Parts: sequence; structure tokens; C-alpha cells
Amino acid sequence: MDKYIGNVLDERFAVREAKSSKKSRTKTGIDLALQEYFKENGQDVDSENVTMDAEFRRAAIDNLLILLFAGHDTTASTLCYW
Repeated sequence: MDKYIGNVLDERFAVREAKSSKKSRTKTGIDLALQEYFKENGQDVDSENVTMDAEFRRAAIDNLLILLFAGHDTTASTLCYW
């Protein structure tokens, strides 16, 4: 799972759309993590030389795994008690 989420994170980082309107675009967990990353590091989203450090990548993957499995667990529990 780490490799799959890492690939998705890298893909979203590479094709980020800085100029898309906030109202028309749905925000995924990965988009929100990247948005905060840029904000905290003071990096310009439009810049071509923006890089992602390994510490952020590892933390983002861990947090996205938690969100994925927590959502799966609560949904499964709800369906079992239905």
C-alpha cells in the first residue's frame, strides 16, 4: 500500500493544478496535504523547481493510509450493525 499511495502522491505532485478554481475542484486528501505543504514551506505552487522532501512524503503516506483504513473500518462496522 505504501508504494501505491506513494505513486499517487507523486503523480498528484507532478500534475498539480495551481490555477484551477477552488470552487469547481473537489479536494482530495492528497490535494489538501500538498496545499498545506506548499503553504508551510513558503513555496510557490506555480514554480517548476518545487520539490517534495522525503520527511513530508513519508508523513503524508502514513497519514493517508490512516485515513484510508479508518474509513474502511468504520464503513465495515456500520454495515455489520445495519
